Amino acid sequence: HEAERVQRHREEMYDLHENPPLYRSQFLFADPDLSARYQDRITDIQEKLAEWPWLKDKNVRLMVLSRAMSHSGEASPAFGIYTLGEKVMLPGNFESSVALAAHERTHLQVSSEIRQGFLSEHQAVDDFFHQIILPAWEKNPDMELNHDRNYLSFKHWTGLYDGWDMPHRMETDKAIAAVNNYFTLLRKGLIEKGRESLDHIPAHWDLWDKVVVPKPEVPLAEQYQADPQQFVFQLMTGYRLMEYFIDNQRNLAEQSAKKDFLDMDEGFANYIMQATTGVDLQTMQAKFPQDASKVRMAELVIQKAEEKGFQVADVIARVKSYTDLTNFYRELGIVE
Repeated sequence: HEAERVQRHREEMYDLHENPPLYRSQFLFADPDLSARYQDRITDIQEKLAEWPWLKDKNVRLMVLSRAMSHSGEASPAFGIYTLGEKVMLPGNFESSVALAAHERTHLQVSSEIRQGFLSEHQAVDDFFHQIILPAWEKNPDMELNHDRNYLSFKHWTGLYDGWDMPHRMETDKAIAAVNNYFTLLRKGLIEKGRESLDHIPAHWDLWDKVVVPKPEVPLAEQYQADPQQFVFQLMTGYRLMEYFIDNQRNLAEQSAKKDFLDMDEGFANYIMQATTGVDLQTMQAKFPQDASKVRMAELVIQKAEEKGFQVADVIARVKSYTDLTNFYRELGIVE
């Protein structure tokens, strides 16, 4: 019992000064029944948003949050999923629902750099998740979508790429390489359950070229059928690894900007929301209130963007990462 207590304490207190806590993926708060009930509304919203030049991602998907979160919207960038609360979807709120969807879709866009790197090599994995795993979960919301917390918190992922191990030293290209190496190992059946956590061959060992490269892929469907629970556990750990790196990337961007990055992110999303849908901040604030600091930032962005003559379509097309967002704020003179 003492060993178990120590282990629990270790899991709760791991590296809190260097690593952000690992949160439940927001898409897991989605309600499959509500998403099915409002599918026509979802389709109409997505058709409206398709008028704008978002990054190409065929699996981006809108869902409806559970009733407990009926007033909000959320984005899960690693999974390419964004969600709206049920209250937003009710009759009479169509313009507001499109506006909030544009807001959350903007969050996906800005935080998409690592996901885009993943899709460049592993579109088939994402297709399998969206076409097989997600529908299975929608039919059975009690299906376990667990991940290996130890793999992330104890930094077992450092073997995926040589040269860095701490969030404050993270480099985006290496984070993308680590994610892609993880899913390469998954596709070749080379991730297994060790004594404490998932285990794999470190990518920077000579064994990578000798063992991994020549190894043929094991079809994802075959792995899933052989052991559904274990395969989903491995798959979700890879997506959570991506989320973890995205969170670190956001933290590094805040250090670079030397401003509250949450206000910057939300302010930009509010700007895109108003510019694409014509629904003004005051209308949205009356229905779905936000912190005043986020609204003030959005008002400042709108003012500066109008002064510089920026076109919203051009802004959407070029702001595709946290670095792009910081540079956009520098162009506006809001960040030094």
